[in-house]
Amino acid sequence: MLATGGILISNGEEYALTDVISTIKLAFGGSPQIICKKGSVEELRLCFTKDLKPRDCLTTSALSKNLLKSSCPKNISLPTYDPNAFINSTLAVLPEASNSEMYFYTS
Repeated sequence: MLATGGILISNGEEYALTDVISTIKLAFGGSPQIICKKGSVEELRLCFTKDLKPRDCLTTSALSKNLLKSSCPKNISLPTYDPNAFINSTLAVLPEASNSEMYFYTS
């Protein structure tokens, strides 16, 4: 979704948060809600109608006001994706003795 707007995940590259939001809105069909904490983006929420169609989470003016008075940064960098991270982790499958549920633990 981000690549269609020219926002590429690369180590250390910074992008304006407003550009990321605009790109998501264009590709998804609705404005996301951004939740920030202590100067970092903590969550990005997508909203849907009851028919599961994309919708704006906030109006454009409310989104702008929310970003200005929140702890959201003006620019963000995106984390790199390491497809080998899960492969290199230790995975243990432990059956629960009392029932048929399985629990997965990684390290």
